[in-house]
Amino acid sequence: MSHIHVLTSEGQSFSIPRDIASQSLYIQKKCEEIGESSCSKALELNVSSFIFQKVIAYAEHHRGDPQYVEDRVSFADIDEWDKTFMDVDNDTLFKLISAATHLEMKPLIDLACRTLAQSIMSKSAEEVRELYGINNDFTEEELAAIKNEI
Repeated sequence: MSHIHVLTSEGQSFSIPRDIASQSLYIQKKCEEIGESSCSKALELNVSSFIFQKVIAYAEHHRGDPQYVEDRVSFADIDEWDKTFMDVDNDTLFKLISAATHLEMKPLIDLACRTLAQSIMSKSAEEVRELYGINNDFTEEELAAIKNEI
């Protein structure tokens, strides 16, 4: 089985089986763009080694899955492996979303975004601000106006 070689943002080299790497539309497009034989040389990615290892673990677990079809499954319908995989701190979650977006891995983007959505579903705006370190830039008057609209 042929491999694709990638370099992470820190310069760490990874050799990935082609079927794993092809779960990334970005890598597929790059290989088509530069030529299949050039994909044996390292593709540079804007993803850290730690996050890339997690992305590869996800891709290996989902190796051989049927073609991805976007759906509207609830978080409860996500399998246990994926739930455990996404049990990460907020910083890692945001980096996974960024990496999945950069690598164009729609199933991982959807899973990570569902995880993020699930984490804020039953929280108030103030709790979300506190959880994610978001400053409240509304004045007292603007907050009062918003509360009156609701």
